[in-house]
Amino acid sequence: MFKDITQVDNKEIIKLIEEYQKTSDTNLKNKYASYVFLAYRPLAKTMVRSFARRASDPFDDLFQVASIGIIKALN
Repeated sequence: MFKDITQVDNKEIIKLIEEYQKTSDTNLKNKYASYVFLAYRPLAKTMVRSFARRASDPFDDLFQVASIGIIKALN
């Protein structure tokens, strides 16, 4: 679908989210969720890196929570 999902603009991501919400096909939902997750992953990493400097929790744990947040935001 996309060659480099990190270079997709916000309009295309919003379109993916809308398609995710409309479809009942589990395979398509998983595909759209993967694209949206990959698009927002760099933002999550940046935010976690900033927060990890001040927190006692390891980066990996914080990134996992951020990743789950991205996925839950779709639903």
